[in-house]
Amino acid sequence: GTDLKTFVGIKKPKQELDPVISQTVMACEVMSKERTGALMVSTGDLIDFMSEGNLAALKETFADAGGMFFGSAGNHEWQWRGENSNLVSPESRAKCAKAYPFDVDFASRVLNGVNFVSIDDTLIDVKGQRGITAEHMTRFEDEVKKGLPIILCMHVPFRTPEICIASRQFWRNRGRKFTAPDMRVVPFGKDTEDFIAYLKNVKLLKGILSGHQHITFEERFSPTA
Repeated sequence: GTDLKTFVGIKKPKQELDPVISQTVMACEVMSKERTGALMVSTGDLIDFMSEGNLAALKETFADAGGMFFGSAGNHEWQWRGENSNLVSPESRAKCAKAYPFDVDFASRVLNGVNFVSIDDTLIDVKGQRGITAEHMTRFEDEVKKGLPIILCMHVPFRTPEICIASRQFWRNRGRKFTAPDMRVVPFGKDTEDFIAYLKNVKLLKGILSGHQHITFEERFSPTA
């Protein structure tokens, strides 16, 4: 079987190395020494914001993992301190993307007969919606043709009423007040809707790993995932 290790952490915005990265670096060092062959999968937000120190730490983390690191980038990876993550410049995104050992927009990695596919769904479109593009779907269809079981890795989960309720309750318990519309009634973009409808019929899809919500949550997406 595939030895898979996923990890999360709590970020604290600092100018120095973020705690999440520190934990990840240590885990990668242990893995490289033990040569366990496990694949470490992160679903993003390894750092709370971009800094030269954090970008250097990302590169160190991936180097220590010995090629056994995979996953997706989060919206926090793209922003400098004080920068709006919804308005990330192409220059900032390109700078951070260079730190990753794989294409952060779309990548795949086969381990022990399982195809891990990563899609960046953090970018904001002209309608203010994060989501999947038509190109993502075309490339995913090519992955399906390989005939292997697939685990999809993405930072922002597909919104469902259950996820939205759990997420809002988490933040309400921490004193946050909401002024934006309830995400249960905000529609996806068409490309994302088409991708979701397609995915629900992909029998090779065995799971979706995502992050972003700051909660641990699990639910059924399709008959096979």
